Amino acid sequence: MKTRISSFILPNSVAFPAGMDYTGKGNRMLSIWLALAIHASTDPAPGVRGRPAEPQITLTLRARSLKSAFAELSKVSGTKLEVSANMEWEPLLLKVKDVPFATLLEKIAEATFAEWEKTPDGYRLKRSPELVAKQNIEELEARTRAWKEVLDRLRAGIENEGEYTAANAQAAWARMEATEARLRSGERSFEPSSEIQIMLVTPVGRLAKRIAASIDPAVIAAAPLDERVVLAVRPNRAQRPLGRSIEPAIRAFAAEMRIWIEATPRGARETSPFGNEALRFLWALEGQQTPELGKVLVVVTHRLGMTPWFEVIVADKAGDYIARHRVHLESPPVIQEAVRPEDKSPLTLSPLLQEAADRARQMFGPGDPKPAGAPSDEFKSLILRPDQNDPNRLVDELLFDWADLYGANLVSSPPDVSLFFLMPVNRETLTPSILRAKLRSRFDTASIVESPGWLVVRPPGGRMGVQMRLNRTALARFAPVVVVPEGATIDALARYAASPGMTEFGFQLGVAWLSLLHPSLGEANQTGQFLVYRLHGTLPTEARRRLLEGAEIPISALDPSTRETLRLLVFDSTSGMSLSAPQNNSDARNRSPWSHLSSEITEICPNGLPLNGTLMLTASSQEIVIGKGLSAAGHPATYVMSPDSMASDRLSRIDPARFQNLGPIPTFESFQYGAEENCSYRIRLTEGATKFASIQHRRMSERVYSKYEDLPASFREKVDAIVKRLLDIPPGS
Repeated sequence: MKTRISSFILPNSVAFPAGMDYTGKGNRMLSIWLALAIHASTDPAPGVRGRPAEPQITLTLRARSLKSAFAELSKVSGTKLEVSANMEWEPLLLKVKDVPFATLLEKIAEATFAEWEKTPDGYRLKRSPELVAKQNIEELEARTRAWKEVLDRLRAGIENEGEYTAANAQAAWARMEATEARLRSGERSFEPSSEIQIMLVTPVGRLAKRIAASIDPAVIAAAPLDERVVLAVRPNRAQRPLGRSIEPAIRAFAAEMRIWIEATPRGARETSPFGNEALRFLWALEGQQTPELGKVLVVVTHRLGMTPWFEVIVADKAGDYIARHRVHLESPPVIQEAVRPEDKSPLTLSPLLQEAADRARQMFGPGDPKPAGAPSDEFKSLILRPDQNDPNRLVDELLFDWADLYGANLVSSPPDVSLFFLMPVNRETLTPSILRAKLRSRFDTASIVESPGWLVVRPPGGRMGVQMRLNRTALARFAPVVVVPEGATIDALARYAASPGMTEFGFQLGVAWLSLLHPSLGEANQTGQFLVYRLHGTLPTEARRRLLEGAEIPISALDPSTRETLRLLVFDSTSGMSLSAPQNNSDARNRSPWSHLSSEITEICPNGLPLNGTLMLTASSQEIVIGKGLSAAGHPATYVMSPDSMASDRLSRIDPARFQNLGPIPTFESFQYGAEENCSYRIRLTEGATKFASIQHRRMSERVYSKYEDLPASFREKVDAIVKRLLDIPPGS
């Protein structure tokens, strides 16, 4: 039974009937209603005739779980409040003064994207499947509207370009020739992306833009989260249908290609700028009325916490890419405007938030190269036991201060990602206007609801709101084996990545959280590493042992869970992979090896993950030292050195005249000792195509050494052996 709270708790107020003429004949009736209102408002014994007095709540709760918060609120209100099991660990913080109980409950439901259910002795907060489905629909509709605005702007831009003329073609050709001249003169600053931008003003580039503008925004918006989706005009089993016809774009291209062919110089066609397949394709169409394309693909990528985008790829009949165009779903700009004086008022950082910002600066900011000091006991407890101390205790006092500036009541179930957005890593002074900009800097980050007397900060709804949370239980379980003095192992991080329900965003957020205690953990947060860690963690012990012994295991022999992770890894394009394909564009001047359909994974594996493929693994480890100090030019610098590279540094100091080619000599202020682990997977998909995925992780000791002579003997012995060999000093001397 779902009911609004106001139907159970009625304030002492009177509603006047609609439609009454209060200026004429109805004056007598109005007097009756006024009398009733006065009687109700002066009743000396509220509740006697079934109208219980509504409690006024004054309470401050620092960030804690909903279960813990409701236990406290139940005592204060005298009404038993419960929360459904799937929500009890979600955070809540509030600071309210003399607010009606019913209003407070409505604000809590608003902050948590949930609803109240009447129980025999109180209320239960729940997020029913129907409500989640409704929120998902609303989220999808909002994302579709956002994509529609982007594509509408793209279409408007194409229309504003006007009719394509010979002058347009000649101008594009002139730009190409100028770029080619710079390349021939030895200029190396040219980037392949510049070539793509130039190609956008040719007929094939304009074709890619027109196709992008013609795509149904609902199709792009509906792409599954955290999966790479490939749409195609003629899809195979690994691809999805594009949906809309691209014939109008093809007709416009046919007209423009004829203009291009007539306007560009015939004599230069054999030495076309860039040796570009698109230009060769255009000139080969001379005399044709209807051009024949090979394949049109649209690759959609929507990852939680990253800007969604899609890319149109047009290939000729030989499979060479002749046009590409990428479109991003940029968030609308947020202006840090100050509407009232309080918006510019500086907010106070709690000691915990200041400590977190100082430590985060070691990883993300431009700050002090020296290692962070020892963490406080309170900070360690917060990081290592998020199941007992809610992580949002970092920012709750900041939000309290924000609400106090406006004299507003605060209710918040903040998104955990705000823990990092609200850290002043760059030492900026935080104000309400800056907080708004930080929390609204992405459309999927946070939602702020401000109304008279109230401030509500909540996560985005739907699937995003659920997935943008730290898994507090998993984090507390794995923290003791991940945050250790000698550094986490790849195996420990892999088990964390493979824990039930873990997502890429959750893994990255969790590792970043633990990195506040042990900065070397940040190495595990490189783009696309999650799925490789997850594969490593889902592999059964026996299968991993066989792989490390050099065995090649058929994909068909892997268990279903490992195969599913492998499928996601193979068809994902951001997992730090390289690809050996049967045929890539062989033109020596082409600076982009990924310019043929043979490098598109859904073309290599048109029927999905090939079960007749195989999996291989190689692993290695070496000692390393990270030296921090100043470069030869006097700039702050960090150097990662193996025994070989450290030996080079020693040689350049011992005999600079003989070993001056080893580079300038830096000045070291501190060293950290550790090990660098590598795991490289090879996934053979077909006879000619193999994908490679690897993870590299550094395990660094927390101890800081002030000079080389203090480093562990095992490392110095390796370095000294190399130095003696290169100096022709006999071993043992």
